[in-house]
Amino acid sequence: GEGGPGTPRAGSIRYGLWTLSDQTEVVIEDSWFYGSKDDLYRPVGGKLHIVRNTFELMGEDGGDIINVKGGTVGNIAYNVVIGAATNAFKPSDDGESTIQSNIGIFNNTVINSGHRRAGLNRGSNINFENGARGFAYNNILVNNKNGIRVLDDADIANISYDYTLYYADNQQFLDQIPPEDSASEIQPNDILGETPGDNDPMFVNYDVTQFTLEEYLAGENQPVHMNRMTNNGTTYDLRLAAGSPAIGAGTTDFILVPVEWNFLSGDRGPSAVVPSADLGAYPTAGGGNRHN
Repeated sequence: GEGGPGTPRAGSIRYGLWTLSDQTEVVIEDSWFYGSKDDLYRPVGGKLHIVRNTFELMGEDGGDIINVKGGTVGNIAYNVVIGAATNAFKPSDDGESTIQSNIGIFNNTVINSGHRRAGLNRGSNINFENGARGFAYNNILVNNKNGIRVLDDADIANISYDYTLYYADNQQFLDQIPPEDSASEIQPNDILGETPGDNDPMFVNYDVTQFTLEEYLAGENQPVHMNRMTNNGTTYDLRLAAGSPAIGAGTTDFILVPVEWNFLSGDRGPSAVVPSADLGAYPTAGGGNRHN
């Protein structure tokens, strides 16, 4: 926010969750969130494990789903995002903690995000900045305002990202992969076409061409069903159909960000999670997001 990482924007608290200690431990699994006003979760330090959740219509004209600040470590995996106002996941190292933010982001599906944040230089799906480190692998990113955004002030030497499927049905979105205001680059194993409409991820039930550019750019006046998982009573299905270019296109050759849990264990502790070579939140062998 405008007052710094530990203060709410514009002087009024609008976050869904807000933690302020390096000793915090937060596990969020198999949950469904709809309609936050600003950031859904702003961790200022601590440990996090955010796995197999669904996030719809997060933020009005701004706000990130997970807006990480300094001193935070953990992993974000197998989540579905549809309609984040600014970023889906934004690791930064803002603040005074002596612990460097380190976030692993893998096997997520992010759709229609970044468009409600005005301006060309804000709004993405995954955004590393201000001293943060981490990685992003095996993600499916569809019709977002920008590609993965790594800023010059991030810990670029300790950030890796690859095995991303990008789909854009408008040239304006395609032109911002990678974002022009970033240090991001297309990686060797990314799936990215040269023309709008290339590399349809082939979801079981979701038409990636159903919205117009004008609807994406309508800000808070976007069609409501653009940013939620149901349309006219039918629930979208973001599983991968046979023949999808996302099947088997990822990697499992990486180690999750290590987290030593001191307080959360047993039924309250994080479930075991491993990467899948199928991109996105729904690997064909199961083990990913459990929501329809």
